Amino acid sequence: MTRISLFLVTMFFVSIIPISTVSADINIDLGFEETDNLQNGVSYPIEDALIIEIYVKNFDGNNAFNAIKWIEWDLCSGDMSANGCDENNLIENGSKFTANIGPNSKKLLSFTTFQPITSGDYTLEVRFDENDINPSNDVMYVVVSVVDAFTDFEVDSNYDILPDVSNLNVYNGNKIYNSNKDYPLFLNGSVENWQLNSPAQIGWQLLDGDEVFAEAMTNTINFPTETVSSTAFSVELPLLNSPREGIFWLKYGLFIPGEDMNHLNNLHSKQIYFDDSLDITINYPESIINPEDGIWYAGLNSMKVVVENNGNVSSYNYNLKLEQSYDGTYTDLIQICGDIDLHPGETKTCYFDLLKPGLTNLTLSIDESFQTFFDENINDNNILIPTEIVAGELNATVILEREDGVFTFDDTINLVASVSSNAPTPLTFDWARNGWSMATGENVNLTARHMGTGTHQMTLTVTDSLSRVIFVDFELIIVNTTFFSYGGDMIYGVAPTRSTAYVDVNLELVPELFKYSIDESLTPLYILDINTVNSLNPGQDPGLERLEMTLDLDKLLPSEVDDNSSIKLYWIQNITDNSPIELDSSYSTLNSETGLYDINSPTDGMFLITANIESVNLSIENLEVIPYKAGGMALEWNVVGDINNPLVLEWNIYRNTGTEGLLIPFGSLNDTSPEDWEQLTAGKLSDSFPINTPLVLTDSETENAVQCVDQLDSNNQNYSIDAENCYKQNFDQRWYDPNPLSADICASYVIVATNRQGNILWENGGVSGINDNGQGQGVCGDNKAPLIMLSNLNQEVIYDNSSECLEENLDYSRCYSVKLKWNWPMTISESVDFRLYRTEQYVTDLQFAIPLQTYESIIPGATIEFIDTGTNVLTTYSDGEFENIEIDIGIRPDRVYYYYLAPTDALGNERTSPIQGNWIEVKVDEVDVSEYHPEWIPPPPEPPETITGTDFEEELLEYLDKPTFQVAGLITIIIMCLNFVLIPYSLQQRKKASRRIDHLIKTGAWDMYDEDEDDY
Repeated sequence: MTRISLFLVTMFFVSIIPISTVSADINIDLGFEETDNLQNGVSYPIEDALIIEIYVKNFDGNNAFNAIKWIEWDLCSGDMSANGCDENNLIENGSKFTANIGPNSKKLLSFTTFQPITSGDYTLEVRFDENDINPSNDVMYVVVSVVDAFTDFEVDSNYDILPDVSNLNVYNGNKIYNSNKDYPLFLNGSVENWQLNSPAQIGWQLLDGDEVFAEAMTNTINFPTETVSSTAFSVELPLLNSPREGIFWLKYGLFIPGEDMNHLNNLHSKQIYFDDSLDITINYPESIINPEDGIWYAGLNSMKVVVENNGNVSSYNYNLKLEQSYDGTYTDLIQICGDIDLHPGETKTCYFDLLKPGLTNLTLSIDESFQTFFDENINDNNILIPTEIVAGELNATVILEREDGVFTFDDTINLVASVSSNAPTPLTFDWARNGWSMATGENVNLTARHMGTGTHQMTLTVTDSLSRVIFVDFELIIVNTTFFSYGGDMIYGVAPTRSTAYVDVNLELVPELFKYSIDESLTPLYILDINTVNSLNPGQDPGLERLEMTLDLDKLLPSEVDDNSSIKLYWIQNITDNSPIELDSSYSTLNSETGLYDINSPTDGMFLITANIESVNLSIENLEVIPYKAGGMALEWNVVGDINNPLVLEWNIYRNTGTEGLLIPFGSLNDTSPEDWEQLTAGKLSDSFPINTPLVLTDSETENAVQCVDQLDSNNQNYSIDAENCYKQNFDQRWYDPNPLSADICASYVIVATNRQGNILWENGGVSGINDNGQGQGVCGDNKAPLIMLSNLNQEVIYDNSSECLEENLDYSRCYSVKLKWNWPMTISESVDFRLYRTEQYVTDLQFAIPLQTYESIIPGATIEFIDTGTNVLTTYSDGEFENIEIDIGIRPDRVYYYYLAPTDALGNERTSPIQGNWIEVKVDEVDVSEYHPEWIPPPPEPPETITGTDFEEELLEYLDKPTFQVAGLITIIIMCLNFVLIPYSLQQRKKASRRIDHLIKTGAWDMYDEDEDDY
């Protein structure tokens, strides 16, 4: 392994040796140069490590050094520049080679890093092992000082020191300054351990090549002093002023170092430009009126001239003059654009009038008589333009905000005069109504309220600068203003009407489960009914001119509408109109920034408002299928989102069933397209119910909630919230499958929401049994009751002959009880409970029986005893509280009782049919009480006293003491009295009826019979 390593090292060194030679080239001059990190005469703080390095430079300007040159180096303490380092002061030494240095190029050699521990001088000695053609630079000594307290000034070379003043010209990105002018100058830098009253001086110098032709210095009194760490500062230097023009170098910084220990970072230079040239230029003029025509049109301010300063000094009080000559004769009026002040690079725009049509010469010139600087280019100070001034056509129209000219009583009417663009200016405008002037100006506003309702004849009179006149007649119609607003300016607008009217606004949700024939990407949202009614005569037409309505979409549209621009309105005849007509796009305008949707409709009516809804914030979480007794299935889930959202309507629950091995459960909602879901769920809808259906608690959940509320402090300020939380469950909604599963059948469920139109929202729902991999799993039902048989079920009838039982019940027949005893099976294959029932007749189904006792947590093989005293306890719920009611049926003698033990599994499936061995018959025989309490037997009664002494009399007297006999005798006496009265009365009535019949037969007139003739 060692041999291989040595071989690799050898190959590495050989590979970097140039192929052309392996010896030094003595005909090329190599020497040493200092680096920025290690320079002669520079001091360094003791806490900084010194980087020991040097440059090897090829001073040959033509030939490259392509050989190897070995360098010996020594680092020692003290200033050893005179004699070199020796063994007494040597710190570290070594050798290193260099190769391949181009002409006039240098290569950096790093030797080591040295951390001094004492202050003082240190010397780096470097030398070639072989001298070349110039031995004078083959050895070099670099002596540096390490100090305990390092004092240093460093100029900020990144700061742009050039004066930042206004009104300067910029050429190729360089600011141009003027000579013999003072400019403020600031120096940015940092100092460390600077001393007060330092003799050092800062300032600036201007250099033309190597010549310093201007400079200014000042002291460092404003430097931060006695700062341990480096502290930044900014101080003002003497004003910068150059006596010359040209391109120079501005050197600035610390010129007299004082106690500064590092001179390498004291100064910096920046190139600066000084120039005092002046060049004022008149650009070619431009016609204001239709400049693209290339024609000079007559008019006020119809000529535009731009004057600019292309020089580097500012100019003041220039005058730009325009003269016009016709047939060689100048006009009397000379136009002047005066007092022009131009800084370098600035422009000034002047306007002149061209009022006299015809052939002319236009002369533009600049007056230079008062300037202190001479223009370097006077050729662009005068312009002569031979041309013709043309009087443009005078045509005018009136622009109205409303093309039909119909405005409301509360409108401000904006009238705009549109005149041909080349008409001679200035123009005057006069607006008149029925010959009376109302306003002047090109753009005026008239108040409709001041004009009054009705039709008004208007005239626009336009006069140009050549005194030409044109008249434009038009008509304005002012109608009544009918404002309306709905829902806090959610819907507002105005309905201009010929008569006094009001607007009836009605906004309601679209009807449920009704589909409109519109674009499938749109969702119907609202029905907006706008009806304008004549206030004076509701049956007459209000004379509606138009309907101007604004919808505030931020208030109107539900949050599910992400893009307000998707809104579309339709005309409909009624809320169930299945053929909506889309509102013309020219009738509506959407302002996306304000969210306002403006509608300008020719009439009112009923609108269908629709928009694009990408998704609804409604989803299902924690969907769980819970089997219960008789194959029943309960689904519980949490809802994320607003269940009262009017955009959603119902939950649709689909069920797929099959045996455990053959059932293909539903997959994840997102893994299947809506089209495939339609096919998968076809014919499998189990139930639908409103999404906001409240949760109905079970009896046990209600009992727990009531108990929770009872434990709360009603005086607590959060009582109502805490009470509400008591009724909350771990789930939000629950559904019981109305169709129990048969034996060995499993099911998979999917629950999805439907929107208001009844469309299924396949993205808003959940699937039961989805595992981490997104695969569905079915849940099997259980409708099989457990079949568990008991052994040695025994019974014993117990009679309590104590006086306490008699005193408590006041009846010795209520002192019976039944004792049952049995053992649980030694092995039970499933978790079951047992319920104990009692009946007085043998039954084959215990479905409606009330259990006496429920046994939970069955311990196999345990012995159980139960004593039945005939008391049943029923739990009822009334007035918000649970109450236990005891019903004392009692064990009675001379009766037969049947006891049953019915097993129930964890789902509640109960074996309600009696199982052999799980029921027992108990006969309760009456005991002879006299055997226990002979004192309870009363002595025989004495015989009653009689007159005749016969048995009949004794029996009669005995019966007379019985209440039933007394009641029967009283009833018999009452009947006999009634017979004595009613029988004679019946006979008399019979006789009277017989006379009437005879009178009717004889006379044929019933009414003539005199009842007084009856003989009673």
